[in-house]
Amino acid sequence: MGTQGWAILIMLVVFALAFYLLLMRPQQNQRKRQEEMMLQFKPGDKIFNTSGIIGTIVSIDEMTVVVETENGAEIRMLKGGIAGYVNTIPGLAEPQEDQDNESAHIESADQENK
Repeated sequence: MGTQGWAILIMLVVFALAFYLLLMRPQQNQRKRQEEMMLQFKPGDKIFNTSGIIGTIVSIDEMTVVVETENGAEIRMLKGGIAGYVNTIPGLAEPQEDQDNESAHIESADQENK
């Protein structure tokens, strides 16, 4: 193998290493954090799922959780579908009073428009 052959081989190794460090490793870390979070769920935790549904965990079994939403509906979902805890997102965990006042304001505006 000549000098040019070694240069190509070194470039391939550098690209493979960069691919691993920039793409594969962060994905592995994220998967590990998700698995650790799934082990820590307990009833009463306020969570949100990957679809944006917010609720409180009611019960947990090996693969699924039952989540109660604000309107009282209970949804059974896979643990892997939970994106995180509500209190980790700034502005997402609003006090209930503010939400009630806002919905009352919207309802009164709707009645005035009719």
